[in-house]
Amino acid sequence: MSRPIPRPGSVTVIVLWVVAWVALSFLYLVFSVDETFDLQADRLTALAALNGNDPYVPIIELADEYGSELGWPHVHPRTPGSLVLQAPLAAIPESMLGLVSAAGTAAALLAATRFGFTSLGRSESSALLAAVAVAATSIAVESATVGSQSPLIALLLALAWTRLRSGEDRWAGVGVGVVVTLKLFP
Repeated sequence: MSRPIPRPGSVTVIVLWVVAWVALSFLYLVFSVDETFDLQADRLTALAALNGNDPYVPIIELADEYGSELGWPHVHPRTPGSLVLQAPLAAIPESMLGLVSAAGTAAALLAATRFGFTSLGRSESSALLAAVAVAATSIAVESATVGSQSPLIALLLALAWTRLRSGEDRWAGVGVGVVVTLKLFP
C-alpha cells in the first residue's frame, strides 16, 4: 500500500509565494538599474593597477582611458591590498557588472544568513526565511544596484564568526583581515 503524498499546509504555500515574490522583486529592481557605480569604480581602479597606471586619479580620468561612462570627478581610494583582491574585476566586461552585482549580492546575503543562523543552531528553513527577509530590505536592493561590497563583507564576517565559534581562531582572523583589507574605511 502506498502512502499518500503529503500536501503542503496553507502557511507553507503562503511562505513560498512570499519567497517567490521577494526573489522576483529583488531581481526586477536590480536588473532595472544598469549602472553599478561602486563596482564600476572598483573595476576601473583594478584595471589601472594591472596596467601599471595610477589607480589614485579621479575616476573620470580612468573612465576616459578605459572606455567607461562613469563620470565621478573624485578619486576612489582603495588600499593596495584591496586593489590586489579586486584584480579579478578587470576581467569582467562592464556590461556584465549588473549581473555580477545582483548574483554576488544574492549569494552573499543567502550564505551569510545561512552561516549565521546555522551556527546559532537554527534550521536551514529559518535561515532561508531570514535571507528572504534581508533581501527584501531596501539596503540589500541598494547594495546590489550600486555594486556595494557590503554583502561580501557581511559574508566574510559571518564566516569569520562561525570559524571563531568553532574554535578556529586562525581562520577567523584571516576572514577579519580580508574584510579590513577590502574596506578599511566606510
